[in-house]
Amino acid sequence: MEEFFDLTIESLDTQSPELTPGQYESCKFLKCDFSNKSLKEITFMETSFDSCNLSSAKITLSSWKEVEFKNCKIIG
Repeated sequence: MEEFFDLTIESLDTQSPELTPGQYESCKFLKCDFSNKSLKEITFMETSFDSCNLSSAKITLSSWKEVEFKNCKIIG
C-alpha cells in the first residue's frame, strides 16, 4: 500500500485520473471534484477537504479518520 504525506492536491476535476489507492495522511484537497469517482481502498488520516465535490463518490473499502470538510458538497 502506498503512503502519501503532507500533500496539497488542488483542482482535480472529472477528467483527472483516479487517486492512487493507499494512505493519505495530513494531506489537503482544495477545489477537487470527486463526483462519481472511485475512492476505493483509500485511507484518509488527518486530511482536509476544502471546496470539494464528493457527491456520489464511490467509497467502498475506504477509511476516514479525523477528516475535516469545509464548503464541500456531499450527497448520494
